Order: sequence, then C-alpha cells, then structure tokens
Amino acid sequence: MTGGDFGLRFWLRYVEAEGGLTEHRGDSALAVLPSALSSRHELPEELVVTGDPDVAREDGATLLAAGHPVLARAADDVLSAGDVGRVAISVPVTRPPDKTDLQDRARDQFPVDHGKIEATGTVTKGVRSVLRVGALVSYTVSAEDHYQERVECFLDMASLCELPEADAVRLAALPHAASEKSYDADGLTAALGAAHGVIGSRAEQRQAVLAGQVTEVLEAELGRAEAYYRDVLATIDSRRANSTAERRELLDARAEATRDERARRLAEIREKYQPAHAIRPYRLHVYDVPVWRVPVDVRRGDRRYPVTLEWLIPLSRFGELRCPYCAASEPLVAGKTRLGCTSCLAKPVVEAVPPPEPKASSPVRAQPVRPAEAAPKREPKRLASPAAVPLAPAKIVKSGDKLSEKMWEAAVNHDRRLSRLCAPDSPAATAVKLFGSDAVPIAVGLPDTATPLASSSRTEVGQASVHTTRGVVEDTSGRQYPFLMWWRIDGATALLEEVHPFDQATDPARLPLWGYRTDSRALFNPPRPRVHLGPVGEALWRTSVRTHGLPILLRCLTAWWRLPDEPAVTSAHPVPVLAAALVRMICYRAGRPGSRYADVADAYRVDEEAVRAANSDLQARLNLSQSKLW
Repeated sequence: MTGGDFGLRFWLRYVEAEGGLTEHRGDSALAVLPSALSSRHELPEELVVTGDPDVAREDGATLLAAGHPVLARAADDVLSAGDVGRVAISVPVTRPPDKTDLQDRARDQFPVDHGKIEATGTVTKGVRSVLRVGALVSYTVSAEDHYQERVECFLDMASLCELPEADAVRLAALPHAASEKSYDADGLTAALGAAHGVIGSRAEQRQAVLAGQVTEVLEAELGRAEAYYRDVLATIDSRRANSTAERRELLDARAEATRDERARRLAEIREKYQPAHAIRPYRLHVYDVPVWRVPVDVRRGDRRYPVTLEWLIPLSRFGELRCPYCAASEPLVAGKTRLGCTSCLAKPVVEAVPPPEPKASSPVRAQPVRPAEAAPKREPKRLASPAAVPLAPAKIVKSGDKLSEKMWEAAVNHDRRLSRLCAPDSPAATAVKLFGSDAVPIAVGLPDTATPLASSSRTEVGQASVHTTRGVVEDTSGRQYPFLMWWRIDGATALLEEVHPFDQATDPARLPLWGYRTDSRALFNPPRPRVHLGPVGEALWRTSVRTHGLPILLRCLTAWWRLPDEPAVTSAHPVPVLAAALVRMICYRAGRPGSRYADVADAYRVDEEAVRAANSDLQARLNLSQSKLW
C-alpha cells in the first residue's frame, strides 16, 4: 500500500478494532472479518482489498477508494461510537522550581495595573484539566456543493480560554495514559458550552468563506431567471397593447401568474444556495495536565489580594487567569478595595465644563486618528462641581465631537481604557467587556485587517438626554465605514451608550433593519467573545446573534447582567426560556420583527406560556420601558 491510501488504512484499523484480522500483501491486504461485522456491512468474511485501481482490475481485489459505501458506513460507525475518555499527561519527576523564578514569570505573563505579584506560599504539585473536543463539520453552500472538515478545540477548563494552537499541538503529541479520575459534572458542562461556542464560531467563519465562492454563480442564475421572466412579461405587454378587452383580461391574469411564478422561482434559487453547516462531535478527551501551584499575593501598598497560579509543566507557562470579580479575560487591576480588571474597575474621566460658545451645531470635520506614540500628554483629572449646570447646545456638540475623537483614538491604539468612555450598564460597556479594545471596530463592521486612519463626525443635540453623533471612519485602504453614536452626559462627562454601523439618525428606542448592512460580519457573525457568557448568555449567542444581530444581543446581555438576583431567576426558569424572554422584551421595545411570544418560543423550542411567565418575572425585576430599553 502507498502512503496515500488513507481510506484503506482507516478501514483496516477499523476491522482490527472490531476484532478482525488483517495481513498486508504489498499493494493489497487480506481482511478476515468477524461474523457480526461481515453481516452488518454485507461483506464476505474473507476478502482482499486495495486502494490501487490497477491492482483491483488485474487481481480482482475490492477497491476501497474515497466515496465507497463500505468506507462511509465504517466512518459513520466510528463517529457514532465516539472517542471519549480521560487521560493523564506523564512528565519526568523533578524538584519544584524556585519560587522566585515562578514569581518573575508570573509578573511577565500577568502585568497588574497599580499592583505587583509576590509569591508567598509553598510550591505544590497538582493537576489542571484541559478539554479536547473534536467535531466533524459538514458545510452546504448549494444543492451541489458539500464539504466536510475536521475541527478541534483545546480548552483550559479552569479559565474557559482556548489554548494557543502551538500549545494544543504540543499537548496532543505528549505521552499519556488512561486516568480513572472522576469527572466534575458542572465544570465539564461549562467547558463543553464554551468549546461548542469556539467550534461554532469557526464553522460560521468558514461557512461565510465557502458561501462567498458561489456568490457569482448565485447572481448569474438569478440574472438568467430575471431576464427570462422579464422577456415573458414584455411579450405579454406587447400582445396586450393590440388586444381586445376580453383578451386583455386573459393576458392580465397570465401576467399576474407569471409574476407569482417568478417570485417562486427566485425564492427556489436563493434557497438552493442558502449556506448551512452541521456540527457532529466525535471526540471528547479530558487531559489531566500536571502543574506547580504557587500561592501569590497581588499587592497594592499594604493591601494584599491572594491568588493561586498554576504553572503548566508540559507547556512551560501559567494557566490563564480571569478576573476574580467579573470573570473577564482582561488585564488585572489592583484597586483600593478589591482585585479586578480593566473592565470592572474602569472609571470614566470627568472633566470640567468648557466655556460657553455661541454656535449650536458643528460642521463635519475630519480628525486624524492619532497613534499611541503621537498621543498628547493626558491632563490631570478635574472633578466637576456637585451642582452641575445644564450645558448649552454648543457645549453638547463639542462634547460629542470630542467623544468621537477619543473613541477612535482608543480603538486604533488598542487602549483597554476604552471602557472609561462608556456609560455603566450600557451596550457599549457590554461590547468592551466582550471584545476589549476591538469593540468599536467590530460594532462598526471593520474587517480584521483594517486599521482606522481618520474619522469625521457631526453631533446633533437630542430632544431628551440622549444625543447623536454621526460620522464615517476611513481605513488605510481608503474605504469608508459609517457609524452612529448614541451618548449622554453624566455631570460634565460625555459617555457612550451605543455604537452602530450606520449614519442615519433614528429614534434611539428603535433599531431599524433598513439601517444595517446585512453583509457586515459585525452584525450577524461577530467574533467569539473573550469572556465567559454564562448559560443564558451562551443561549443568546447561539440562537439570537445570527437572527437579530449584535446590537440586540448587546442590549439583552446588558439587561441580563444588571439583574441583582440572577440565581433566583435561573432557579425559577429554564435557561432557554429566560433567553427567549429577554429577546422578546428587547426586540419589542426596539421595534424589531420576531418579537412575538410565539416567534421567540419557536426559535428557542420552548413553551410559549413559559416564555410569558419568564417575561413577567424579568419585567418586574428590570422595569423596562421606552425610556429604559435595557
């Protein structure tokens, strides 16, 4: 057999795993099948197989090539059985590393703002679990085009962060042995949900790439169908012009039937090229990775915040560390009262009220986005007086334009302090929590490879407390992207509420479908969030983001995360029911279609009455209204 006979070698291993015998004979192999396997696959108990067509033709051997039904049935058996187990990674016995060395490595890997890591306790040995999930993803991009690909995800179960590809490859190649250790059901369930989200996000991105390959074919077929029906209707119109009244009625009926037929045919063509994918998991391994545990304190002056770090021995790095307060995967901050991260401990910059100006509106003006090295020195913070004076329209306009400039500077410089520009408990703050400093480019729809270069904006004073700033941002290739900011003034500080990928000002209470570009990845196919969403958040991410888009998801998560008694709600209602009720509440107030109880119940496959009950419970706790949208 040659090295390329992958299908034949797989089948021979499959026969051996099922209790059969195989014997290689150069370009072919003899297989002796057990009776059960022989009858299940309708094969003789002894047969000679090959992957070479010439050998099959000359020697009468059975040709097992790609697409053969025997290979397909064997693959289906293997996938149905799955590959599940727990394994322990073995490493040589060594002495514990020096505590000072681990402390230096911890400081390099986990920089702490306003604090410093200091090793305190004794280094001990332990185990940290890593989840490996493998899946077969089947893609359909048209009625004729189908693809299958294998996807794997290595996930750190403690932090729910995906391992870098190099670490995953190294871990899979390490020697290991079966482990009898029992499973942590709750931890495994959470890790499986996170791994499913990673694999689903990859599959959606790959599906978009594959679908793009048949876009021209779809447009060509639609064009041919449109041209055909256009000619038919033109012929009917020309005949109608020279016909009697009775004949015109018949021709009108024929034209109406032709239009209906055209609509049906165009819908059939679009359905033919509707992309889809299906994920079929086949592997679930839990790796027990040996670690050195080192207790440390994060110090800020005399304040100490204890944390335990785990050094992954085979990978020569620490396991990821999430914020102990909000579980965000953001750099740590040693606060005055607790240890947090840049997301949960960020504070808005409060500046003094600017002097009065006579103008009430601002012209559209281009602002170059300053890189980090050209950023001016930050002025000291100045607190506004407790008795805030209502701002004049001109001052509001100036504040909005300045907020737009700061927002894009933070985005291009990857400044994690972008959260300081966002109002607390707002969709903008939620976006920063999900995507970090990339939140604004993602919300506006910039591709991953695009870098903001310059922006222009125009601010309009709102009738209520919410103001609007519209503009465009240009990337290095010269392409322009519209954006719209809804923001408010808290004291003397302008704070972002929401950022959208269009520049047509509307009522902030509504999110019109006509304003959004349906090809924007930021709306219906955003990248996977960097933080753990929790069960309800994961349900929203899986079901609603592709239907209602990122803006609705951000409003739903914002409302959910400000619940003061989340455990009481989750114990009273199932997770899918809560997700459906949230979508219904937010979509209803945003004027979006699909906000009926029956619609969301069908989307989440739950009972409509259960959604109504959860909606009443959530409304009593959130008190949403047309002035309180999340």
